[in-house]
Amino acid sequence: MPERHDARRDPADTATLTLPAVTTEAAVDMDTPTRPPDGQARRDAFAAALDGVIGGMMGTATMSLLMLAARRAGLVSELPPERITAAALDALDVTQRPRLLQDAVAVLVHFIFGGVAGAIFAVTTRRPRLPVPPSLQGVLYGALIWAVSYSGWIPALGLLPPPSRDEPRRPPLMVVAHGLYGWTLATYVMRRAAARS
Repeated sequence: MPERHDARRDPADTATLTLPAVTTEAAVDMDTPTRPPDGQARRDAFAAALDGVIGGMMGTATMSLLMLAARRAGLVSELPPERITAAALDALDVTQRPRLLQDAVAVLVHFIFGGVAGAIFAVTTRRPRLPVPPSLQGVLYGALIWAVSYSGWIPALGLLPPPSRDEPRRPPLMVVAHGLYGWTLATYVMRRAAARS
């Protein structure tokens, strides 16, 4: 009587390789870089902007001290924020104004401008990280503000002459002052970002 072979195999005779199941969510996570939730991203952006406002006002204070010292030393006759404010008030036909009020408006506008510029810097430099030291980024940013303002919209509005026709000592002073502004801003923003991370 011929032998009958059982078609069923012993499980021990067959090596079985079991792979872990990969869910769709896990596959998406492996392919997609992790990023903070939208709410956290908004909070981070707001915190960076607030740091920029504070850093920008600190930078405005440091550059203002340099500008005041230069005027006291007789290097310049009148500081740009004062001239810009006076020209703007004249254009608005605000002729009857105390000098103290004009100076107060000049200081207020200067600090607001510095704070807004600081917020823009802090938010735009969060990502991507540039291969440039933050302090140098700040100095370059300050120089960019000077170039756009004093060679751009300020003479275009007739508030100040362009650097080529200005007092000889004022343009170099303002370049240095804006570089100091940017350095102070970037230093503060960098330290705040390091403290939060």
